[in-house]
Amino acid sequence: MHYGTREHHSSIRRGFADTSLGQLHYRYAGSGPPLVLLHNTWLSSKMYLPVIPDLARRFTVYAIDTLGQGDSDPAPPRDLEIAEYAQVLIEALDSLGLDRVSLAGHHTGSVIAAEASIQAPERVARLVLSGLPYWRNPATRLAQQDAPFFADWTPDESGEFLPPLWRVHGGGGRYRLESAAETFIDFLKPGPRTSLALRALFRWDSSVRLPLVTVPTLVLCAETDGFFKNIRHVHELIPGSVLRIVPGGDAHPLLDLGGFIEAVTSFCLSS
Repeated sequence: MHYGTREHHSSIRRGFADTSLGQLHYRYAGSGPPLVLLHNTWLSSKMYLPVIPDLARRFTVYAIDTLGQGDSDPAPPRDLEIAEYAQVLIEALDSLGLDRVSLAGHHTGSVIAAEASIQAPERVARLVLSGLPYWRNPATRLAQQDAPFFADWTPDESGEFLPPLWRVHGGGGRYRLESAAETFIDFLKPGPRTSLALRALFRWDSSVRLPLVTVPTLVLCAETDGFFKNIRHVHELIPGSVLRIVPGGDAHPLLDLGGFIEAVTSFCLSS
Protein backbone atom coordinates (compact mmCIF):
# COMPACT_ATOMS: atom_id res chain seq x y z
CA MET A 1 0.00 0.00 0.00
CA HIS A 2 1.14 3.52 -0.76
CA TYR A 3 0.76 5.24 2.60
CA GLY A 4 -0.89 8.62 2.16
CA THR A 5 -2.03 8.03 -1.43
CA ARG A 6 -4.91 10.07 -2.81
CA GLU A 7 -4.10 13.02 -0.54
CA HIS A 8 -4.75 15.11 -3.63
CA HIS A 9 -8.32 13.83 -3.92
CA SER A 10 -10.40 17.00 -4.21
CA SER A 11 -13.33 15.62 -2.19
CA ILE A 12 -11.25 15.20 0.99
CA ARG A 13 -11.21 18.28 3.17
CA ARG A 14 -9.36 19.04 6.41
CA GLY A 15 -10.22 20.75 9.68
CA PHE A 16 -9.61 20.99 13.43
CA ALA A 17 -11.91 20.05 16.31
CA ASP A 18 -11.57 21.78 19.69
CA THR A 19 -11.04 19.75 22.88
CA SER A 20 -9.94 20.52 26.43
CA LEU A 21 -6.41 19.24 25.66
CA GLY A 22 -5.96 20.90 22.28
CA GLN A 23 -7.20 20.71 18.73
CA LEU A 24 -7.54 17.42 16.86
CA HIS A 25 -6.83 17.48 13.14
CA TYR A 26 -9.16 15.51 10.88
CA ARG A 27 -9.85 14.69 7.25
CA TYR A 28 -13.43 14.40 6.06
CA ALA A 29 -15.46 13.65 2.96
CA GLY A 30 -18.79 12.34 1.74
CA SER A 31 -22.39 12.40 2.85
CA GLY A 32 -24.60 10.05 4.81
CA PRO A 33 -24.33 8.67 8.35
CA PRO A 34 -21.11 9.70 10.13
CA LEU A 35 -18.24 7.21 10.26
CA VAL A 36 -15.21 8.08 12.40
CA LEU A 37 -11.87 6.36 11.70
CA LEU A 38 -9.03 6.16 14.25
CA HIS A 39 -5.49 5.27 13.20
CA ASN A 40 -2.69 3.22 14.71
CA THR A 41 0.13 4.65 16.84
CA TRP A 42 3.04 6.19 14.86
CA LEU A 43 0.73 6.86 11.90
CA SER A 44 -1.98 9.45 11.27
CA SER A 45 -5.29 9.83 9.45
CA LYS A 46 -3.23 9.49 6.26
CA MET A 47 -3.54 5.78 6.96
CA TYR A 48 -7.13 5.92 5.70
CA LEU A 49 -6.64 8.04 2.57
CA PRO A 50 -6.83 5.03 0.22
CA VAL A 51 -10.31 4.10 1.49
CA ILE A 52 -11.92 7.45 2.35
CA PRO A 53 -13.19 8.17 -1.20
CA ASP A 54 -14.96 4.79 -1.45
CA LEU A 55 -16.36 4.90 2.08
CA ALA A 56 -17.51 8.49 1.42
CA ARG A 57 -20.01 7.18 -1.11
CA ARG A 58 -22.08 5.80 1.77
CA PHE A 59 -20.89 7.77 4.81
CA THR A 60 -19.69 11.16 5.93
CA VAL A 61 -16.20 10.02 6.87
CA TYR A 62 -14.09 11.69 9.56
CA ALA A 63 -10.53 10.35 9.91
CA ILE A 64 -9.11 11.90 13.09
CA ASP A 65 -5.49 12.28 14.19
CA THR A 66 -4.96 11.12 17.77
CA LEU A 67 -3.94 13.85 20.23
CA GLY A 68 -0.16 14.23 20.00
CA GLN A 69 0.06 12.53 16.59
CA GLY A 70 -0.29 13.57 12.96
CA ASP A 71 -1.30 17.22 12.72
CA SER A 72 -3.21 17.29 16.01
CA ASP A 73 -1.88 19.43 18.86
CA PRO A 74 0.92 17.98 21.03
CA ALA A 75 -0.14 15.96 24.05
CA PRO A 76 0.47 17.56 27.45
CA PRO A 77 3.86 16.82 29.11
CA ARG A 78 2.59 13.97 31.27
CA ASP A 79 1.40 10.41 30.88
CA LEU A 80 -2.09 10.10 29.44
CA GLU A 81 -4.38 7.11 29.86
CA ILE A 82 -6.64 5.58 27.22
CA ALA A 83 -9.64 6.93 29.13
CA GLU A 84 -8.33 10.46 28.50
CA TYR A 85 -7.74 9.82 24.80
CA ALA A 86 -11.32 8.54 24.60
CA GLN A 87 -12.68 11.58 26.45
CA VAL A 88 -10.80 13.90 24.06
CA LEU A 89 -12.34 11.99 21.14
CA ILE A 90 -15.83 12.48 22.58
CA GLU A 91 -15.10 16.18 23.00
CA ALA A 92 -14.06 16.29 19.34
CA LEU A 93 -17.39 14.72 18.36
CA ASP A 94 -19.09 17.47 20.35
CA SER A 95 -17.04 20.09 18.54
CA LEU A 96 -18.02 18.58 15.18
CA GLY A 97 -21.69 18.44 16.14
CA LEU A 98 -21.81 14.65 15.84
CA ASP A 99 -24.37 13.17 18.22
CA ARG A 100 -24.08 9.51 17.16
CA VAL A 101 -21.48 7.87 14.93
CA SER A 102 -20.12 4.58 13.73
CA LEU A 103 -16.59 4.27 15.11
CA ALA A 104 -13.77 2.18 13.63
CA GLY A 105 -10.16 1.92 14.80
CA HIS A 106 -7.03 -0.13 14.12
CA HIS A 107 -4.69 -1.32 16.92
CA THR A 108 -4.29 1.70 19.26
CA GLY A 109 -7.21 3.34 17.49
CA SER A 110 -9.38 0.32 18.25
CA VAL A 111 -8.61 0.57 21.97
CA ILE A 112 -9.49 4.28 22.05
CA ALA A 113 -12.68 3.49 20.12
CA ALA A 114 -13.65 0.71 22.54
CA GLU A 115 -13.08 2.94 25.57
CA ALA A 116 -15.08 5.78 23.98
CA SER A 117 -18.00 3.39 23.43
CA ILE A 118 -17.84 2.43 27.13
CA GLN A 119 -17.78 6.04 28.29
CA ALA A 120 -20.55 7.20 25.96
CA PRO A 121 -22.47 4.22 24.48
CA GLU A 122 -25.28 6.52 23.39
CA ARG A 123 -22.81 8.21 21.01
CA VAL A 124 -21.71 5.03 19.19
CA ALA A 125 -24.13 3.32 16.84
CA ARG A 126 -21.66 0.70 15.59
CA LEU A 127 -18.13 -0.20 16.65
CA VAL A 128 -15.43 -1.81 14.45
CA LEU A 129 -12.29 -3.01 16.26
CA SER A 130 -9.50 -3.96 13.85
CA GLY A 131 -6.67 -6.02 15.30
CA LEU A 132 -7.35 -4.96 18.87
CA PRO A 133 -4.27 -5.81 21.00
CA TYR A 134 -4.90 -8.32 23.76
CA TRP A 135 -2.57 -10.16 26.14
CA ARG A 136 -3.86 -13.00 28.29
CA ASN A 137 -1.10 -12.39 30.85
CA PRO A 138 -1.35 -8.87 32.36
CA ALA A 139 2.33 -8.99 33.35
CA THR A 140 3.31 -9.53 29.71
CA ARG A 141 1.16 -6.59 28.65
CA LEU A 142 2.62 -4.24 31.27
CA ALA A 143 6.17 -5.31 30.46
CA GLN A 144 5.73 -4.05 26.90
CA GLN A 145 6.03 -0.47 28.18
CA ASP A 146 9.78 -0.93 28.51
CA ALA A 147 10.39 -2.93 25.32
CA PRO A 148 13.22 -1.35 23.26
CA PHE A 149 11.13 -1.30 20.08
CA PHE A 150 8.63 1.01 21.73
CA ALA A 151 11.17 3.29 23.42
CA ASP A 152 10.94 7.02 22.77
CA TRP A 153 13.81 8.42 20.77
CA THR A 154 16.46 10.86 21.98
CA PRO A 155 17.76 13.52 19.54
CA ASP A 156 21.43 14.36 19.21
CA GLU A 157 23.33 17.10 17.36
CA SER A 158 24.85 14.71 14.80
CA GLY A 159 21.53 13.17 13.77
CA GLU A 160 22.93 9.68 14.35
CA PHE A 161 19.71 8.76 16.15
CA LEU A 162 17.81 8.95 12.85
CA PRO A 163 19.13 5.95 10.80
CA PRO A 164 18.01 3.27 13.33
CA LEU A 165 14.57 4.88 13.48
CA TRP A 166 14.43 5.03 9.69
CA ARG A 167 15.21 1.34 9.38
CA VAL A 168 12.34 0.41 11.71
CA HIS A 169 9.71 3.04 10.99
CA GLY A 170 10.52 4.31 7.51
CA GLY A 171 12.54 2.10 5.24
CA GLY A 172 11.98 -1.16 7.07
CA GLY A 173 9.59 -2.61 4.50
CA ARG A 174 6.35 -2.06 6.45
CA TYR A 175 5.12 0.02 3.50
CA ARG A 176 6.36 0.58 -0.02
CA LEU A 177 9.51 2.62 -0.33
CA GLU A 178 7.60 5.38 -2.14
CA SER A 179 5.64 5.91 1.08
CA ALA A 180 8.54 5.47 3.50
CA ALA A 181 9.26 9.18 3.97
CA GLU A 182 5.61 9.91 4.79
CA THR A 183 5.41 7.19 7.43
CA PHE A 184 8.73 8.32 8.90
CA ILE A 185 7.58 11.93 9.14
CA ASP A 186 4.40 10.80 10.91
CA PHE A 187 6.52 8.77 13.33
CA LEU A 188 8.71 11.79 14.15
CA LYS A 189 5.94 14.39 14.37
CA PRO A 190 4.98 13.74 18.02
CA GLY A 191 8.58 14.43 19.07
CA PRO A 192 10.66 12.25 21.40
CA ARG A 193 7.57 11.01 23.28
CA THR A 194 6.22 9.38 20.14
CA SER A 195 5.09 6.22 22.01
CA LEU A 196 2.90 8.04 24.54
CA ALA A 197 -0.40 6.59 23.29
CA LEU A 198 1.12 3.15 22.85
CA ARG A 199 2.29 3.03 26.44
CA ALA A 200 -1.22 4.03 27.51
CA LEU A 201 -2.50 1.05 25.53
CA PHE A 202 -0.28 -1.29 27.57
CA ARG A 203 -1.72 0.12 30.79
CA TRP A 204 -5.33 -0.32 29.59
CA ASP A 205 -6.75 -3.48 31.15
CA SER A 206 -8.62 -5.00 28.22
CA SER A 207 -9.84 -8.01 30.20
CA VAL A 208 -11.70 -5.64 32.53
CA ARG A 209 -12.80 -2.99 30.03
CA LEU A 210 -13.92 -5.04 27.00
CA PRO A 211 -16.82 -6.79 28.80
CA LEU A 212 -18.23 -3.30 29.41
CA VAL A 213 -18.72 -2.66 25.68
CA THR A 214 -22.47 -2.75 25.03
CA VAL A 215 -22.80 -1.35 21.49
CA PRO A 216 -23.00 -3.58 18.37
CA THR A 217 -19.39 -4.53 17.66
CA LEU A 218 -17.46 -6.09 14.78
CA VAL A 219 -14.10 -7.62 15.76
CA LEU A 220 -12.01 -7.63 12.59
CA CYS A 221 -8.53 -9.13 12.16
CA ALA A 222 -6.20 -10.47 9.47
CA GLU A 223 -4.58 -13.86 10.03
CA THR A 224 -1.17 -12.20 9.63
CA ASP A 225 -1.81 -9.52 12.25
CA GLY A 226 0.54 -9.82 15.23
CA PHE A 227 -2.50 -9.80 17.54
CA PHE A 228 -4.40 -12.49 15.63
CA LYS A 229 -3.55 -15.27 18.08
CA ASN A 230 -5.68 -13.67 20.80
CA ILE A 231 -8.39 -12.06 18.68
CA ARG A 232 -10.94 -14.73 19.59
CA HIS A 233 -10.49 -13.77 23.24
CA VAL A 234 -11.38 -10.18 22.29
CA HIS A 235 -14.51 -11.47 20.56
CA GLU A 236 -15.46 -13.61 23.56
CA LEU A 237 -14.97 -10.72 26.00
CA ILE A 238 -17.37 -8.39 24.15
CA PRO A 239 -20.99 -9.51 24.61
CA GLY A 240 -22.79 -10.14 21.33
CA SER A 241 -19.85 -9.13 19.14
CA VAL A 242 -19.33 -10.42 15.59
CA LEU A 243 -15.94 -11.88 14.63
CA ARG A 244 -14.61 -11.58 11.09
CA ILE A 245 -11.24 -13.07 10.16
CA VAL A 246 -9.47 -11.93 6.98
CA PRO A 247 -7.76 -15.05 5.54
CA GLY A 248 -4.10 -14.54 4.69
CA GLY A 249 -3.69 -10.97 3.62
CA ASP A 250 -1.56 -8.50 5.51
CA ALA A 251 -1.49 -7.34 9.09
CA HIS A 252 -2.46 -3.86 7.95
CA PRO A 253 -6.19 -4.04 7.09
CA LEU A 254 -5.97 -1.37 4.43
CA LEU A 255 -3.71 -3.50 2.26
CA ASP A 256 -6.93 -5.37 1.47
CA LEU A 257 -8.78 -2.21 0.52
CA GLY A 258 -11.88 -3.86 -0.87
CA GLY A 259 -12.21 -6.20 2.11
CA PHE A 260 -11.91 -3.41 4.65
CA ILE A 261 -14.40 -1.20 2.82
CA GLU A 262 -16.90 -4.04 2.46
CA ALA A 263 -16.58 -5.17 6.10
CA VAL A 264 -17.02 -1.69 7.53
CA THR A 265 -19.81 -0.74 5.14
CA SER A 266 -21.88 -3.90 5.54
CA PHE A 267 -21.60 -3.91 9.34
CA CYS A 268 -22.15 -0.21 9.96
CA LEU A 269 -25.15 -0.01 7.62
CA SER A 270 -26.77 -3.23 8.84
CA SER A 271 -30.02 -2.89 10.75
